[in-house]
Amino acid sequence: MSPASDPLTASERAIDSYLEALLEEPGGESDGAQASTSERYCIFDVSGLAIAVPEGSVRGEMSCPPLQASPSTPPWLRRTAGGEPGQWIVDLALLTLPHDLSPDQIPLEERCDRVLVLGDGDWGVAVEGATRPTVITTDEVCWRGPLGIRPWLAGTVVEKRCVLLDLDSIRQLGRFGGK
Repeated sequence: MSPASDPLTASERAIDSYLEALLEEPGGESDGAQASTSERYCIFDVSGLAIAVPEGSVRGEMSCPPLQASPSTPPWLRRTAGGEPGQWIVDLALLTLPHDLSPDQIPLEERCDRVLVLGDGDWGVAVEGATRPTVITTDEVCWRGPLGIRPWLAGTVVEKRCVLLDLDSIRQLGRFGGK
């Protein structure tokens, strides 16, 4: 196929290449004795990357509020603006994408229009557009191994071309509240 007839933009090809690398990252061992189980997930997009979180972890959805940086936190972690201590909002593009694919020059509020509220409602992840419900079985997932270099990554699902987030690890990385 010639570049002129290629329907993907350079950015889409770069995201596709990055997803391929994630899908090929060595996974953990499966004990094989466990029966396959199914769980409902919400899939959403972040700068072209399809990401999934367990539906049971989602407490709600809201418009992306005004955000502010918080001292001594990673650049991918923001706080809702206002007088009261607000919710923590994770900029998944800054957390999950390599620097050359990260849209760090565009403010989060301009890139993402929704926030999925997680945990006890004290934090969330910024997403682009609507979420898509799906069912994923444990057999479909290539789980991240103990030597994985991406602590935010729980696993990948080749058939759905998406990554699963490790929400507990993200909380630990950001060092923010509760469960």
